[in-house]
Amino acid sequence: MFYDFEKDLPTGESGEQVTARTLLEYKGWYPMKFNKTKGYDILFQPEGGDVVKVEVKTDVYPVNTGNMVIETENRGQNSGITTTEADYWAYLYPFHDANNLWLIKTEELKKMIEDNKDKLRKKNVGDMKKAVCWIIPLEQYKKNFECMTAFV
Repeated sequence: MFYDFEKDLPTGESGEQVTARTLLEYKGWYPMKFNKTKGYDILFQPEGGDVVKVEVKTDVYPVNTGNMVIETENRGQNSGITTTEADYWAYLYPFHDANNLWLIKTEELKKMIEDNKDKLRKKNVGDMKKAVCWIIPLEQYKKNFECMTAFV
């Protein structure tokens, strides 16, 4: 099965809308711009703070695997978390009942992966196994994230 960006785009954009509503409600972050280019997905204005950029990943796999997948490379090029301009990384699980939006500062996520490479699983996934990802067990690393129940 091959990844089809155009086909999957509406799902990603829907996840961005859900994330924007949830971060507004939980954190008082007002969504200012939905970005249509690489780098980040949503630009927010927190109450009384500097603007922040958020990268949103929407995991629509219908079974709870207990894992988060973080891409670092695709087709021999840096990608995902290694190229993002986002200040925060949001991971949405729309099929989970509660605590289905996980938020972390991007630099903290990068450090968590770097500091735990010996404990995390690295896996090639996607089209012809050309994407390199780190598999993060959610329960084991939950303390590093701010978890919220998204308004799906």
